[in-house]
Order: sequence, then C-alpha cells, then structure tokens
Amino acid sequence: MTKGDGVTHLCIVRHGESRWNFERRVQGQLDPTLTELGEQQVRAVGMRLGNEPWDAIYSSDLTRARLTAAAIAERTGLTVIERKDLRERYQGRLEGLPHHEARERFPNWDDPDIGRESAAELYERAKRVFPEIANAHPNQRIIVVSHGGIIQHFFKYLRDTGIAIDTREVTNASVTRFEWGETVRVLSCNDVEHLASNNLLRPA
Repeated sequence: MTKGDGVTHLCIVRHGESRWNFERRVQGQLDPTLTELGEQQVRAVGMRLGNEPWDAIYSSDLTRARLTAAAIAERTGLTVIERKDLRERYQGRLEGLPHHEARERFPNWDDPDIGRESAAELYERAKRVFPEIANAHPNQRIIVVSHGGIIQHFFKYLRDTGIAIDTREVTNASVTRFEWGETVRVLSCNDVEHLASNNLLRPA
C-alpha cells in the first residue's frame, strides 16, 4: 500500500438516507434524492464535522452524496470536489428494482447479461480512489463522501492488508475516521452518535 509521507486525517462519510434506501430498491448509479430523514441526517453530520478544521472535501457526483457533501461544506466553508470514481457500484439491469423483485427476476446477480460492475472491479476502484485522495493531502484533514458498497469494498481492502476494521455495516450518514500515513490507524468506524443523539436512525 503506497501512502504519502505525512499523516492525513481521512474522514469517510456515507450519504444520508435516499428515497430508494427507504423503498429498498437497488440504487447503483441511478440518482434518487434524499428522504426527509436523509435531509435531517446530513444536517446533523454537517453540524458535527463543521465544528472541526478541514482542508478539503470530496464527493461522489450522485445527488444523494452531493447533497450530503453540500451540508458539510456549508458548515466548513469548503468547495466540494466531485469525482465520478466515488460513485456506488453500477448495478446494470437491477437498478431501480425493489430488492425482492430483483432477486426473483435475476437469481444470479453475477450473470454477465445483467451488466453489473463486478465485485473485483469495484474492489479495484475502491482500493485506488480512497488512497489516491488521501495521498494527495499529506498532513491535512480531508472528508470523502461516498456510498455504502464502495466504502465496504475499501474496508475489505484494508482488512486484506492486515488492518482491523469492521466491514459488516456502513450506516447512512455514518462517519469513519483514519490516520493515514506510513501506517494506517482506524480512529472510529461507522460512528452514528450524531444520529442516535438526535433520533435520526431509521429502525431496522
């Protein structure tokens, strides 16, 4: 794993709840906006991170991530840098379908006819984009707003390199922090205290 010379404080944020999160649809790279709860969640994460000094904020260019990043940027005064390679996994013919219908119509989601981005492709994208951003900001504090699937694949990459991190869940509007340098240290994982304290967690 190649890293910059200085230590970067890397903060990864998943976007707030989208309409398709709530409706349990396959999102992928289609572009539903936030729910009312999602809007409250991004305001809460913006207030939490806005009380700290930051040097840069990056975001996926999809609406649910852009709105999340905008809420943080409003508090920090930074300009959001958008990157397509921070998008969620492309889901091909599955996108927009309710999860139960997608499972019924397409029992094998890895069927090439579906046109889905493979797990291996997403893993390669995840292990490239997050370190690339972190390495561009040695000795700085940066925020990256992205999506559950690609964040989980980044965490899997870290686990594969020997870094202990929980990959079971990435909650909407959660915060995960690292010290990123010659070594990587996990400071927090899937932190939702700012949501729980304001009753902004969607019941399972």
